[in-house]
Amino acid sequence: MTPRLSVQYSTFVLRLVVMTLALLVGCADTVTVSLSFPSEAHFVNSTSAEIAAVRVGPNQGDLCPSVTERVAFRVLQEANEYTGTLPVCSFRAGVVIPGVDSGTRLIIAVTRAVDDSPLLTGCTAQDLVDDPTTVRIVLNETDYYRALFPAGSGSTCSANQKCEQGCL
Repeated sequence: MTPRLSVQYSTFVLRLVVMTLALLVGCADTVTVSLSFPSEAHFVNSTSAEIAAVRVGPNQGDLCPSVTERVAFRVLQEANEYTGTLPVCSFRAGVVIPGVDSGTRLIIAVTRAVDDSPLLTGCTAQDLVDDPTTVRIVLNETDYYRALFPAGSGSTCSANQKCEQGCL
């Protein structure tokens, strides 16, 4: 699937379908999760990505910052579903995590640099019973990203070039 580039809320957003969660609620429904990168350059500058889903109680979306930090620094042990770290380009076609049941989840995404440091993070709280079809995670720069890629620096190739040929 080719990523669609679109302008939303005057911010350049690269939207990628990244994984399908198989729900074990009677019939096998699916949840589409998409990552919204701040720009195409943010996607290109990312080497790998991962998604974790953590079961929480209702109204616990305020846990996103602390859980996201634990995923980013690899100290989260209670993830109920996890993609593992994969090349960022593999998320363009979708990644399947089997065995996700319904209920409220924090769904956390982290992209990483070559040295495995977290570049972009995002989290959303989603009740998979109320809205079992769509999850969107908006990614934001970490301090490490801003230090590594000061404004205007980083790769100049496109997402297609990165994923089809590699960037020089």
